[in-house]
Amino acid sequence: MRFFESYLKPLRGVNIGSIARETGVDEYSKKLKLEAHLKLLVYSIVEECVTLTALCDSLQNGEAEKKGLISISKARLSVVNGSRDYRVFVWIFYELLYLITHRHHALSRLYGELTLMGIDATSIKLDLPFAAYGYHSLTGTIEKGIKVHLAALLGRFTIPLTAMVTPMNANDSDEFDDVLTDAGIFVDLQRVILVFDRGYWSLERFRDLTAHGIRFIIPLKSGVKYTAITKKKESGWEDMEVEFLSLPGIRLRLVFIRKGGKELSYVTNIQDLSPEDIHQCYEQRWDMEILNRDLKSNLNIDHFMGRNLNAVLIQIFATLIAYLLIALFRIFHNSLLSPGEVRRLLRYYGHQSLQEVRRANPMLCCG
Repeated sequence: MRFFESYLKPLRGVNIGSIARETGVDEYSKKLKLEAHLKLLVYSIVEECVTLTALCDSLQNGEAEKKGLISISKARLSVVNGSRDYRVFVWIFYELLYLITHRHHALSRLYGELTLMGIDATSIKLDLPFAAYGYHSLTGTIEKGIKVHLAALLGRFTIPLTAMVTPMNANDSDEFDDVLTDAGIFVDLQRVILVFDRGYWSLERFRDLTAHGIRFIIPLKSGVKYTAITKKKESGWEDMEVEFLSLPGIRLRLVFIRKGGKELSYVTNIQDLSPEDIHQCYEQRWDMEILNRDLKSNLNIDHFMGRNLNAVLIQIFATLIAYLLIALFRIFHNSLLSPGEVRRLLRYYGHQSLQEVRRANPMLCCG
C-alpha cells in the first residue's frame, strides 16, 4: 500500500457514500463526488496548495494519479467548493472522531486516569463579508476575521474533539459552554481535567463546573479579591482554600507556585493533586498552542482557496480531517515525528510504499 493511501485508510471506516446519499450532495456534482472532493482537499493540504490554480496544476502530474486522485478544472472545483453543503465535512470529521474514540479505543490506549482537555480559540485574519472586526490575540490589535474555537485532548498525540467557527468579534467565554457540550459527546467530562486561560474567567462558570463534577485549572485573574479560609505553605508553594468576594458561598482552591523567580497562581476545584501537579497539569495547556500552530503553519488552515462562507467552512473542516488522519497515523504507528514532519513525508514520498518510506525514515513508524 502506498504511503498516501495508508494515511487515508481510516476514511474507509466512515461511510462517506451513505452520507452523500442521505444529504443529496452528489446529485448536482456527478464529476466530483463527495469522497473524491474530500481527498482532493486533503491532498491540497498535504501539498501546500494555497490556491485553486496551484491545486489543479498539481493534479496534472502523474504523482497525483498514483495517489488515486482525479484531475478537475479550477472552475468546476470552485463551483463545488462554493455550493456543496459544508456540513457534510463536519459530519465526516465527527464520524472519524467517533471511530477514534469508540471503535479504535485510541483514547484508552493513550490516556490514563489523568486526562487533560484544553479549550482555546485561534484567530484567523480574513477580509470577507461574513468576517468581523475583533481583538486578535497574537497581534494584540483589532483585525477583521474569524475565530475557530477548539476543545482537544492534550498530550503527545493531541486530539481535537470539536470545532466551532464564529466571527472575530465573538467573545471566547460565550462559546465555552457550547464547545464543552460538544466535547462531552466523545469524552466523559467528569474524568478529564479542563485547562483554559484567563479569557474564560467566570466565577459563575467555576461554580457550575464544580456542581457538575467537572474538574478545572485556570490562572488567577489579577485584581480579583478573595478571603483565605485555610492556608498551607512550604518552600516553593502556597496552598489555600478561598472564597471570592464577588461570589460568596463558593470555596475553591488557590495554589501559588514559585518557578524561576516567578510566582504562578492557579484556581482549581481539584483537591487530590499536589501544588506541583496542579502546575504541571496547567503547563500541558501549551499543547493547545502547538495544535493551533500546526493547523496554521503546517496545514495552512488560514489560507483559503474560496471566498464565500461555505468554501471557507469546507476548508476549515477538511483541514481538521487532515489533522485527525495525521494524528491517527502517528497513534497507530507510534510515530516520533511531529504532524508537520509527517505532512512533509506525505508530500514528497506519498507515492512510495509505506515499507519503503519506513525503511528510509525509521522514526516514522516506531511501533
